[in-house]
Amino acid sequence: MSPFRGSPTLLLIRPADHVILSVNWTGLRLETSTSGEAPFLVAADAGATLLVTFPPQHLAEETLAESGTPTLSAPVAGPGSDVPVCRALLSGPSRLSVRLPAGTVVRASVAGFLDALAAGSVQPSPSPPTDADTAVEVPWRMVWAPGSAVPSGRVRVVPASRPDSATSGASLWQARLIDAGDAAPTAPLLTAPLLTCIDPTMAGSPDPPFRIPLGRLDRVSLAREAARIPARAERIELTAVGASLQATGLWPGFEWEQSVALGRDMRVRTLARGAMFPFGHRAEFLELTMRSFDPAMAQAAALRTRLVLVVTEPVRTPTADLSFPFGAVTVVSTVVDNLDPVPGTGRVSFFRPMRGGVPVLFDVELANPSQPASAALPMIFVANVSESTSLGDERLIDPGLIRQVSAAYGQVRVALKSPAALDLVGASTPAPGDVHEVHALTLGGARDADQFVPQLSGLQVGLPAVRTLLDDTATREVKFAERYLRGGDGHDALLELVDSTIKINFVGRTERSGGLVAPQYVANALSRTVGPVSLQALPDPVSGLIQPGNLFGPDASLLGFKLRDLLGPLPNKSPRITSSLRAGQIPEVSMTWTDVKFDPRPPLPMFIANPQTRLSELTVTSSGDSTTTLCVINNFDLLMPPVGPQVLRLHFGSITFEQHNGQTPAVNVRGVEARFLGVLQLLEELQHFVDLGAAGPYLDLSRTGVTARYSLPLPPVAAGAFVLRNIVFRAAITVPFNGDPVTLELAFASRREPFVLTVLAFGGGGYVELAMDHTGLTRLEAALEFGAVIALDFVVASAEVHALGGIRFAIQPGGSVSLTGYLRIGGSVDILGLVSVSVELRIELSYQAESKALVGRATLVVEIDLTLWSDSVELDSGEWVLAGGASPLEEAIPFAALGGATEHDRDLQRWKDYRAAFAHHDTDST
Repeated sequence: MSPFRGSPTLLLIRPADHVILSVNWTGLRLETSTSGEAPFLVAADAGATLLVTFPPQHLAEETLAESGTPTLSAPVAGPGSDVPVCRALLSGPSRLSVRLPAGTVVRASVAGFLDALAAGSVQPSPSPPTDADTAVEVPWRMVWAPGSAVPSGRVRVVPASRPDSATSGASLWQARLIDAGDAAPTAPLLTAPLLTCIDPTMAGSPDPPFRIPLGRLDRVSLAREAARIPARAERIELTAVGASLQATGLWPGFEWEQSVALGRDMRVRTLARGAMFPFGHRAEFLELTMRSFDPAMAQAAALRTRLVLVVTEPVRTPTADLSFPFGAVTVVSTVVDNLDPVPGTGRVSFFRPMRGGVPVLFDVELANPSQPASAALPMIFVANVSESTSLGDERLIDPGLIRQVSAAYGQVRVALKSPAALDLVGASTPAPGDVHEVHALTLGGARDADQFVPQLSGLQVGLPAVRTLLDDTATREVKFAERYLRGGDGHDALLELVDSTIKINFVGRTERSGGLVAPQYVANALSRTVGPVSLQALPDPVSGLIQPGNLFGPDASLLGFKLRDLLGPLPNKSPRITSSLRAGQIPEVSMTWTDVKFDPRPPLPMFIANPQTRLSELTVTSSGDSTTTLCVINNFDLLMPPVGPQVLRLHFGSITFEQHNGQTPAVNVRGVEARFLGVLQLLEELQHFVDLGAAGPYLDLSRTGVTARYSLPLPPVAAGAFVLRNIVFRAAITVPFNGDPVTLELAFASRREPFVLTVLAFGGGGYVELAMDHTGLTRLEAALEFGAVIALDFVVASAEVHALGGIRFAIQPGGSVSLTGYLRIGGSVDILGLVSVSVELRIELSYQAESKALVGRATLVVEIDLTLWSDSVELDSGEWVLAGGASPLEEAIPFAALGGATEHDRDLQRWKDYRAAFAHHDTDST
């Protein structure tokens, strides 16, 4: 309970010098004078106290920005005239608790109480004060207890002199507070007292709905500092119309200067030292308010405030963190002026600098081992950073504040001024995937810390290798992999993709991946060594092997075979797609996959691997001035067909696909050996003449692929009366660029140019043509014929007559089979090379398995060649269905010159009717 409760309250008023006070007391005894004078009060003991309450001592006025105007106005005399009006708010009353010496006499008058006030000393106050304690509120919501610099010293109240009736004006009574130290009451005055803040809660009160010189952030900082180390008042005087104050407080983290005249601010300066979140650069926030005659305010003496933020430590190296791969951070824009007022929110120890309602962006440069990065980003000024001798040891006074600051800052997306090649690891042993093309950063700060620890929660990166190899220009959002953040550069998976994947797919575009192989997989992470990877296809932690089924998609292929079927567990050998990034240079990108052993599981019936079977090299490199593609597959066999009786086994020493700078690719096949099996063993002797490696290919390049064609004429083979001639071995290897399987075509002779076998006057020949891919035999056509061939040569004229018969067997794409027997009869005459005539009649009889039909056909070809003129006439009967099921061939016309099928049917029916009529006549005549 207050000691003054129940005490009388007197209101002291003296118009002559504007005294308006209320007084309460305790420990005073009322006595009556024996001489007839007025009663008086006596301090019975040393505990007698006067509690003097003053009217409000400060007016918190609206302050304007450097170029602002008030929002309110008031009309004045004259039509349509308004003047701007600044708002204001009075502080609460102030009070002094004055202890009186024992025996002090207090006369029952205004002068008597004022004299007693000067005889006592101001008592120290607890924090927070009670209603009976000294509490001086100036400026608004700052509550002080004046104190002495001497531990046992006293603060005295020195009233101004009594009013002088001889003057024409009235003076203003003032109660000046001074530090009397431990001197006697009659000793000379010493100095102004110290000011200790005794009500921090009051200092944290919300600001009024307008801007005032000492805002909430400054009041909280001032209260915190002045509660520990008092400020010094060069002058503090209390009056009925407001206080006059000249005070200064200089602390390591905060400075305060304020000049108040009769309750109105003249000059207010605060300087808050702190640091800029999230990097920790030391900074100072200066708020300077001055009163001056303002033309914009009709020459009224208005307050204007200038807010300046100065980064006093432009270069700082933040606390090391794996998620922040930068060294020194340099703030380029160190001075920011004309800031918006700090909002009076609940967060009073920090604020986000704003200008025009928009967060201020600070230009910064981030040092990196690869190249610096430049960005403009917002920061938060944190005011209560302790001073320390080491920047790295700097801590926040309130450990829990960092959570609030971090939450207020959030995750800020910062676009770099230009994409930068940044080393995200900074390892002593760099890896190709350490440097990335970074376009933007998502920046925040550590929450569970007591210092500034910037962190990157995300990055936006470009992938030059994927962009170059696959025309994928998209940038990806990534974040640091958790295992990397826990274990450092010992973990290979550096970055994880956020809500996206990278589709590595060369199916249909194998010309970009070496022609022979088409990798396909989906990556959701970026590795330091191999680039895009799938986290589900990382090496097994025990065996260190990668399962191909986890790595490659179902359409990934090599020579048309599925990679999943060709490969066994891989010893950490996945395709490496990386970029070599250098500042100011075009990225050099590469895809490599070398020394990959084939181990078909289960064994493929067509692809035969051995311990030396390898994808020896797949290398694709592209830089600003050159592009090179090289793919080499070594030592494998193809056994055809994959099912049923095999007829051919091909061994390949190597197949090489090579291309430079977009020129025509070269496909080289070396060490080919053909071994005929089964029904083709009759050609086995010819395999000794086949060496594709010694023959130069003819390349046929198109948008869909490249074909290497080989043609090897073989010398005639003679054995007595037997002569085998016109032997040409042909081979073609087609490497499609659309993901289709690699196909192989082989031929001995051809249908147009069969090989010839003669025995004296008899002869024959034939050809064999086949095509195959990894699925097996796709086409097979073989023909053998035999007959008589007679040729005469009389120098001036030569002639040849032949009659040959044979059979042709064909398997077409799709599996259809046809068997054809034919007869060729013809001859030719040549006279002196000037006139040449040849005639050949070809009659065929074919069985077509698909339509189950027996089809006949006749073709007559006549060729005439004169010296200046030549011509050829071919008469083709078309195909006649002689027997078999319903087939479109039944509707074919007998000769090309005849009309449609309907007309032919009518003519045929008339012929049958004619024959029938004669047959009936013959029967009757007999």
